[in-house]
Amino acid sequence: MRKVLLFIFLSASILSGKSQTSVKSVWTPAYEKAVYNNIDASIKNRMPDASRRAQLVTYVVNRLKEELPKGLKSVSDDSVYRLSVKIGAEYGYAHAQGNRNETGIIPSKRPWTPELATVLRQTMFRNEKKEDHALNAKLCDCVITKLKIIYPDSIMLPMPHDVIVKVAGECHDELIGNNK
Repeated sequence: MRKVLLFIFLSASILSGKSQTSVKSVWTPAYEKAVYNNIDASIKNRMPDASRRAQLVTYVVNRLKEELPKGLKSVSDDSVYRLSVKIGAEYGYAHAQGNRNETGIIPSKRPWTPELATVLRQTMFRNEKKEDHALNAKLCDCVITKLKIIYPDSIMLPMPHDVIVKVAGECHDELIGNNK
């Protein structure tokens, strides 16, 4: 009886292993190329430099593969949009350090949405220390409030470097200056 159970267990393990490996990934080379081409075509006008655009698109496709292993159709279009905004912010943050527009993206206006405000907050909190959270939350609220005054209907993305430096400086002076 023990041998029969062992045989059944081993057979089930082998069969389940085969079925898992025989399931094809949604991210086939053709699917990946189609996603790549779609993203590339959609940002071509905003990012004319082909080399920089290729870097961005490759980054986005790789992140989408990590975040959505079952493909783009496994979640709603709204979720794909939110994820794309998050990935775009990650890329912009990583590639704009020390350079005012290293990303090569031509700025364009984007309407204010709750998701956009969330992405801005996440970007501002990227490297925060836990002990700084309360102050950073106030700074973030101040920055977003001032940006909404400058850009009431929509915000210019990527934001002009001088605008973000000015707004962040004003908020820093208002909040830190009052705590002294």
